[in-house]
Amino acid sequence: MVRMRFHRRTVPLSPRKQARKDLLRITYASTLTAADEVEAEKDLASIIATSLRNNPDRSITGMLYYDRSNRGVVQVLEGPALMVRQLLEEVIYNDRRHEGCVVLDEASAVSRMFPDWGMALVRSAAGRNAELNSLKQPHAQRQVSFAKTSGGLPLAYARPRSADTEHMHLLRLQYRSRLLAEDVQTARDILAGVLESSVKHNSQMGIGGVLCLNPKTFGIVQILEGPAFAVTSTYRKILEDPRHTDVMLTCEEVLLDKHASVFDACWGMLQTETHQDTVSLMDLSSRVQRQWDSYFTSTSEIGVEQIKALPRIVVEHLIDEATGGTNLRASRQGSFVVA
Repeated sequence: MVRMRFHRRTVPLSPRKQARKDLLRITYASTLTAADEVEAEKDLASIIATSLRNNPDRSITGMLYYDRSNRGVVQVLEGPALMVRQLLEEVIYNDRRHEGCVVLDEASAVSRMFPDWGMALVRSAAGRNAELNSLKQPHAQRQVSFAKTSGGLPLAYARPRSADTEHMHLLRLQYRSRLLAEDVQTARDILAGVLESSVKHNSQMGIGGVLCLNPKTFGIVQILEGPAFAVTSTYRKILEDPRHTDVMLTCEEVLLDKHASVFDACWGMLQTETHQDTVSLMDLSSRVQRQWDSYFTSTSEIGVEQIKALPRIVVEHLIDEATGGTNLRASRQGSFVVA
């Protein structure tokens, strides 16, 4: 009896499939074209939210650095070569929200620097972070500066997240969803239960934030801010909560130091109501930041201790101003919470 031996033939990947398999990292710089800082923050919020929604399907991860002083942007994209090139050439180059797009670095990669970030956001404070000072330089000079710091990335953030690394920095996370309620009173009752169970937990975990309810659509926008590991573990529980649906992550922002904090954990979880839709609130954190800046301009230099010392009525007013809820104070029925 003759045994037949079959040899498996190795078929080379087509160029298109190989491009999908190869990992590519591209870093580019540009400048937002918005007329003022308010519009720039709205554009930035929209860019991050769109990236978080679309990048998982493309298997693209990365991080975006934004300099508020000159609206400069440096973004790192990594993923399958074909997907990254298509995103850059077909979407980013044609986006009218920025101009002067210049590729600073393009290289094949063995592994990802941001495997868990759909698109993380980092804002630079003028003169505060040496790693991001290159954002203020002309495009021609940025490549040199970025090459000196792991491609321009703060080394603490340019590696996979874990329980250890997530304790190293603060994270501000924002999402939107819709409560499963039949009427506004049911919606308020749901939120009362959420706040009762979460405020104590959040304070113990060092998490602060704000939760906004639209009483007409039952839409929810919530910001969680605190140690990254605590915030991400809390968000995982939120995803499993059956009391709401259509949960969508709209921003993950790495805070380089505690001075960038907007919501202090001593407040637990602030809550307000607004008739603004969840999409228009994508820039909520920057709105709150502008309220702090405006308030402290006439009093003292803004800082964590100054924010902690704010009277409740002042915090309540500033949050209402930021969310467009100034005329909804009575309808909240005392739902504003301070831990």
